[in-house]
Amino acid sequence: MNRDKRTKQKSGKIEMKSIMLPKIASIKNSIPSIEFRELLKTYIIFCVSWQLLYMFVQRCLRWFKVSNTKLLGFGRSYVCSTVNAIISSLCGAYIYFQIHDDSVLCKYFFIGCVDSSLINFTITSCASLSAYFTMDLIGILFTYPRSKAETGAATVIHHSIFLACGIIGSVFYLTPYLYALLNLCEISTIPLNVRWFTINTGNGNSKLYWIASYTFVISFIAFRIIVYGFSLLEVILHYGEIQQHMQDLAHEHGIKIWSTLIMFVLVFLGWLLQLYWFRNGILPLLFRGGKKKKKY
Repeated sequence: MNRDKRTKQKSGKIEMKSIMLPKIASIKNSIPSIEFRELLKTYIIFCVSWQLLYMFVQRCLRWFKVSNTKLLGFGRSYVCSTVNAIISSLCGAYIYFQIHDDSVLCKYFFIGCVDSSLINFTITSCASLSAYFTMDLIGILFTYPRSKAETGAATVIHHSIFLACGIIGSVFYLTPYLYALLNLCEISTIPLNVRWFTINTGNGNSKLYWIASYTFVISFIAFRIIVYGFSLLEVILHYGEIQQHMQDLAHEHGIKIWSTLIMFVLVFLGWLLQLYWFRNGILPLLFRGGKKKKKY
């Protein structure tokens, strides 16, 4: 009785919030249904929107006659990265709190969810995230200045892994619970980008720099190591049930077992990449002995 009441309240709440969203996905007879043409159109619109934001930021930097080569080369990327991190973190938190106490079928296959309209919100936000990774990946490969820190192989691998996850997850409506937890990892990107801007505006020894640095380290460990690791632990703990559902759904609803397995492998590789960044980026930051930052 209480669950039914909560279902009605939550469903009504989501439907009100989803009025302005494109109708990409819906639930029919407890099974997800995807409008692939609408999904592709939404993805392209988001790609164009991110490109327009890149161009706007670059125009602003030139308008204000910014002379710092790092700001001119990568400023647009870091502004868009910050915007994406804020959007992704909010979406991730919203999806997590809507789905965290639901069934395994809902958490990993969008089937039997309490909130039937949540799939549309999730896949729309995923289209935005995938579009961001696409446009930033194009910038890294073709238009940004060459830099080991900003355009290195690790960044390309990171974007490629999560772009692939976004595409597979949207097309086969998989693992919304993992998607929510991974979105929360973007919280650490916000202080990282603030730190980058303080360094490249000549404020590398300011109080804001140190606040951003410590906040980045704490949030990186909390979200990209612990929360991310928890999402993998959840998969391991429920893998028997997930595998059974994969076997059943592969025959009845066309959800391919290999697609789910590929998602899990990609997510695991993404966690290994976070550990690599922790070892090669965070630990040196923690133990660099207070070395002063250069002013530009």
